[in-house]
Amino acid sequence: MENNFEEIKNSPAFFSFGKKITVIGVIASIAGGVMKLSGIQYGDYLLIMGLATLALTAYLILSNLPYKPIEKDEDANARLRPIWNFSIKLLGWGLSVLLIGFLFWLYHWPGWNILLIVGAITTPIGVITMLLYLHQRNKYQIY
Repeated sequence: MENNFEEIKNSPAFFSFGKKITVIGVIASIAGGVMKLSGIQYGDYLLIMGLATLALTAYLILSNLPYKPIEKDEDANARLRPIWNFSIKLLGWGLSVLLIGFLFWLYHWPGWNILLIVGAITTPIGVITMLLYLHQRNKYQIY
């Protein structure tokens, strides 16, 4: 059963579906924001659904990006795979928490400042570790 889930989450269809859901989340967020600012009824709910969809898809897509091994270099793969896994998961969590914190801030719900601070700290750390991974990968890459 676990192997089937690994095949599904590493398939191109999973990422294609994720991209479509992300586009829907962006459109819903923009439409909900415009409706909320215009005073149109139910704009709040559309904005909440759009931002929650973006937070969920950011985590699901980023945390399941597959590692692409370097050909014929198992030592480099053994060193780089943990960096990749850490940076992708940290970036997914950071973006999700940042989006949820933004949602809390928009509606003046308690706890928004903690969520924004945690998201604003973890997202750059995830980006920095991703840049370190790319630097290390280019060092091992043979052209």
